Amino acid sequence: MNQNRKNELSKIIVSGELILLSALFKGHKHSIGDEYQKIRDDVEIARCEYFDENPLYCKSEYKKKGTN
Repeated sequence: MNQNRKNELSKIIVSGELILLSALFKGHKHSIGDEYQKIRDDVEIARCEYFDENPLYCKSEYKKKGTN
């Protein structure tokens, strides 16, 4: 993975986490399908790619198809 891609993924992760933490601090309780679902999904997908699907950082439902 080239440095530009790593920077792009890092930006997705950090900006998404900031949005999610801000909502949490304002009292939002996350639930499946809420207005923040796409952001959570984007962060998880970016995290999987950034950390090369390391199970410490990548939930199994976000791994690429065909991997364990």
